[in-house]
Amino acid sequence: MKTETYRVAKAWNATHDVRAYRLVPENGAAMVGYKPGQFVMLHLPPLEAGKPDERRAYSISSAPHESELELTIKIHGNFTQRVNREVVHDARVGVSGPFGVFCPDFSKEQFITMIAGGVGIAPFMSYIRHATHYKLPNKLTLLYSNKTFKDTIYYHELQELEKKNPNLMVMFTITREEPPSDWRWKKSRFTTEEIVSHSTGGLNNTHFYVCGSTEMCNAMTKQLQEAGVPRDRTKQELFGNIQ
Repeated sequence: MKTETYRVAKAWNATHDVRAYRLVPENGAAMVGYKPGQFVMLHLPPLEAGKPDERRAYSISSAPHESELELTIKIHGNFTQRVNREVVHDARVGVSGPFGVFCPDFSKEQFITMIAGGVGIAPFMSYIRHATHYKLPNKLTLLYSNKTFKDTIYYHELQELEKKNPNLMVMFTITREEPPSDWRWKKSRFTTEEIVSHSTGGLNNTHFYVCGSTEMCNAMTKQLQEAGVPRDRTKQELFGNIQ
């Protein structure tokens, strides 16, 4: 698939260790067409002459109706450190894609529960922004877990989206400190009982989507299957790898 050049229209700190980027096609080219939940490959120039581009997969956190492509990237390795240094306002980067099938069928899946850990919130922001923009009737539940409050990405926007969308419910949990004194917060991970009770379609009618670290995704998927959720009603994405 062809790699297109995009310009960085905006770059900002989403949290203390997560950067967010808004990208636009260079020279008036068409925006890549994608579905909520897909990802793209972000390309940087090779570090040595004659070598291929360096590239990594990142979920798209914007929604398809938007004029800019948003990526949400945790800075924690060599490539992302390079992103942090070089992908600044007005810089140029390569983008290829979209890829992936971590996509709900909003025409058929009336009840959708999203379980996110950390930067795993990225594809779910696309789901929620899309559903809210088009005023879709789907009942959406987001269960979002982080280590601490300062790790919680999109906290304020999620609250605003919940106000705009009567079919959206957002619950937060943090595992390593006391949470704010708000009904939507709890300390420790979500239990199977809590996941089921907050899923408005129940076990048999809800489609479950899980995104985060390998450990978190595997644990959540196992919990759901042990609770009786059919395998074809669960999907997980381990930062780009669909299962």
